[in-house]
Amino acid sequence: ASVGDRKSKESVDVLINVPTNVLLSEPSRQRIGGILTDIAQAKPLRSTQWAERYKVTEKTIRRDLEILRDAGLIQFEGSKKSGRYVLTQTGRQQLINE
Repeated sequence: ASVGDRKSKESVDVLINVPTNVLLSEPSRQRIGGILTDIAQAKPLRSTQWAERYKVTEKTIRRDLEILRDAGLIQFEGSKKSGRYVLTQTGRQQLINE
């Protein structure tokens, strides 16, 4: 089966790990899962807000967003100043399969 066919939380972990070839720690998986959930709920947070929420640096949040983008789960829409991240079709499917 393809990675997209796998169900459960494991499938998000697999998709996230593939592009970076890095195993993520449990706190990283939880944080990235939270960010993905926020995006799915159309909560337009800035990286500074996510950094405060998860008590990490903005650089860490930008890395997390890059992992989600590289995995094809999110994309940025709009201008740099007023745009926001949205789920891709793959990202929506992943959340449905959880």
